[in-house]
Amino acid sequence: MPTALQNNAPNQIRLCVDASLVLHLLLPYERDPNTESLWTSWASTGVHVVGPALLYAEVTSVIRLRVATGKLTPEEGERAFSSFNDLRITRIDRDDLHLRAWELAKTHKTQRAYDMMYLALAELEDIELWTGDERFINSVGKHESRVHWAPAQNAP
Repeated sequence: MPTALQNNAPNQIRLCVDASLVLHLLLPYERDPNTESLWTSWASTGVHVVGPALLYAEVTSVIRLRVATGKLTPEEGERAFSSFNDLRITRIDRDDLHLRAWELAKTHKTQRAYDMMYLALAELEDIELWTGDERFINSVGKHESRVHWAPAQNAP
């Protein structure tokens, strides 16, 4: 299972992750060695990983859906959910997050603003955003230098 991050050192490098990257780390049949290696590197160098509150809702929901549809056993779901909580990703909630996400959704002509919440947080906090979502990187990555793709070898 992934290593928990230490989120208490001064002057840490901070970055934002989205749900797709976290799920490539947690789900047994989607676990990806590239993502695990990236996470281990962040843990060993003291990177402070953050995400919007949406991250917690999305990851929790996907794990629960995988259990409910039989793609994960209840035990696998419990392990994935426990591991997620052990990652210690800092939740950042800002009053202006949805406002910026709305503007970004218009700029990038997206039908929904979910992914823009991650981009908005990265922008407002002036940090990088890491994603495992190829569609997202294809739609905004060429326009947003702060967005980085962690391609999964075992993408579903």
